[in-house]
Amino acid sequence: MAYRSNFKETYKAGKEVRDWGTDGCSSAPDKFFNVDLQECCAEHDFYYRNKVKVSRWEADNRLRRCIAQKVKDKLGFKGWMLASVYWVGVRVGGASSYHDYTPPEDDDHWYI
Repeated sequence: MAYRSNFKETYKAGKEVRDWGTDGCSSAPDKFFNVDLQECCAEHDFYYRNKVKVSRWEADNRLRRCIAQKVKDKLGFKGWMLASVYWVGVRVGGASSYHDYTPPEDDDHWYI
């Protein structure tokens, strides 16, 4: 199934203030050849910065599906390998950026 996001329409009418800020794809490239991934990363940033009913797991999976779909639409081949690289990056390095992150008492573990 093709990934199509409507997160901007879904959340723009909310009463509470939303953080629409984004840093693009953070430390990862915002573009892959001529495929712009910034929209996928902006949606991911939105879920991480705002308390909406999207878990960290779901936010990360939406990022993966979005990137895979954009690569397929633009380049004509499945982008799951690239999307999985970004997914691993946010799973390993993104926990402390998620809006309800609480550091564990014993922070010597890797959480995926």
